[in-house]
Amino acid sequence: MSPARCADRAAGAGRQGGFTLIELLVVLAVMAFGAMFVMPLLLNRSDTVGVDRVVSDVAQQVRGLRGRAMTENRLVRVAPDMLEVPGAATVTMPAGGIDFSADGFSGGGRIVIAVGEARGAVVVEPVTGRIRRE
Repeated sequence: MSPARCADRAAGAGRQGGFTLIELLVVLAVMAFGAMFVMPLLLNRSDTVGVDRVVSDVAQQVRGLRGRAMTENRLVRVAPDMLEVPGAATVTMPAGGIDFSADGFSGGGRIVIAVGEARGAVVVEPVTGRIRRE
């Protein structure tokens, strides 16, 4: 082995492998920069998931009230206080409520549910009383 090569090996013999402080700080800065963009998307997604669940629950409750109108052969009026929703959700619907007749028909209406910034709706079709989610 040449003397120059032995000197190179001797110089590197005391040095340990690993990352420098600067390299670690750069990696942390890149990760923080990425998190700035990802976190708002994840937070908004939780509102969307929450409103989807509440809309589904409200649609099921309205279907049950329509079924009650047909089973009991009487008019059933859906009012906001009849619907069970979590405290974080707000419900808006027509002032007089939504009526279901004994044969399941309805005057129709739209129930809007909001959880945070996310919004969804349950729509009761006029005449047919068909219930769908939006």
